[in-house]
Amino acid sequence: MNFKDTSILTKLALFLFIASLIMIFIVTPFSAEFYITIISMVLMLIVIVVSIIKTRRDIKKR
Repeated sequence: MNFKDTSILTKLALFLFIASLIMIFIVTPFSAEFYITIISMVLMLIVIVVSIIKTRRDIKKR
């Protein structure tokens, strides 16, 4: 995976994280959708962190 792919992945994960954050305020608290939205947010946050770490390592190697 090169720098361009990682950048696109980071942007997509950031968009989905923000969309999930907005959805948290729209869905009914403590419903199934609420928990699915929280799980989605956590997964996107993990993807963002991993892609940022990978991007920094790629930049250091150059």
